[in-house]
Formats: sequence, structure tokens, C-alpha cells
Amino acid sequence: AVVSTQSTGADREGKMLGTVLPSPPGAISSVSYEPSQSLVLASYKPGTKYPRERHVLMTLDTETTTVTEVQTFAGSTQQTIRSRSSLMRCPDNDQHVMVCAGNQADGVVNVWTRPSTGNKDCLQKLECSRDMGPILAMGGLRTGGSDHLVALTNQRVVQYKWQPPEGHLEKADFVTVDDHLITRARNRYERDMEFPERH
Repeated sequence: AVVSTQSTGADREGKMLGTVLPSPPGAISSVSYEPSQSLVLASYKPGTKYPRERHVLMTLDTETTTVTEVQTFAGSTQQTIRSRSSLMRCPDNDQHVMVCAGNQADGVVNVWTRPSTGNKDCLQKLECSRDMGPILAMGGLRTGGSDHLVALTNQRVVQYKWQPPEGHLEKADFVTVDDHLITRARNRYERDMEFPERH
């Protein structure tokens, strides 16, 4: 289940109160939220009933705490280690969002857009070599006046730079990453992922 949390003025200790949201069944691997459009992305591991990963995009009504399914994107056929997908705004169009998810079977990052051009095909398949280990997590980053998508694997951080006006991502030519930063990112990922699976 997807859980929405919100603060309440009645709670003087400032605790967050959770609300279980109705969502498609399955083993959820990650949840991402885009506040400007109130969109939720729930990613599900592949299984017997659904042989491919499902990345389900939903709108969240914060008044009624209900979700409405908008679109489902089919991903990898395998997930050997829990992977976190990401929902981020398209850098050159605030009305569009990008669904970014690692594909452990093919060793790529899948990127879809919403609204799409009438189909569910990937906007891009970004190379992320398998010898770097499985893709664990990703997220958006803005630095030096440029927008980037950053993917964390077992061995390194891979950075993709948004290229206007073409409107696509490509691997950055030079990425300088401190090994200590990779260790910290991996430790945080492992800590955040320490929760029981729900089916």
C-alpha cells in the first residue's frame, strides 16, 4: 500500500500522521512524489501475475487523500535488488514530468514523459553498463545552471545531463565523484530501504 503522511496542528509534538491510500496490488519497491502537480509514482517489482516491473503514475487529491491512476509504464523483467525510481519535472516544460527507472535486465535507465505523445514508448534508454552493478536509485540534480539525472549503482554514480533545445538526456563527459560520497549515498540507500516488503 502507498502511505501518505501529513502534519497536523492538533499534534503538539509535531508528529506525522499516516493515511493508507488505495493503490494497485503488488510488491512496491519505491514511491516518488512530485508536489507541483501532486503526482505519485509507485513502482512494483515483477512477479508471477505481472512479469515486468510496473511504474504506476497517479494523481493525489490532498483534500480527500485519494489517488487516481493516470498511466502505467512497463519496465524490467527482473529486479535482483530493490531499486528506487524517480519522478521529476521536465527541465524545459513545467507541465511535463519524467518517469525515470533503472532496468536491471538490460543495464539501462528508462525515461518516459507524461503527458506522452500518445504512446507509452520510452523517450530514452540511457546506457548504464552492467559491469557497474545493478542500478539502485536515481534522482534529479541542478548544478552549474544545468539539469541532471543521477543514477546510483553498486560501484559508482552515473550522471546524465539535460541537453536543450533537443530535449533529451545524455551521459556527461566528465563526472568527478568522491568514493566517500558513493559510500555515503549507498549507506543512505540501504538505510532507507530497511522496511518489510508488502505484497
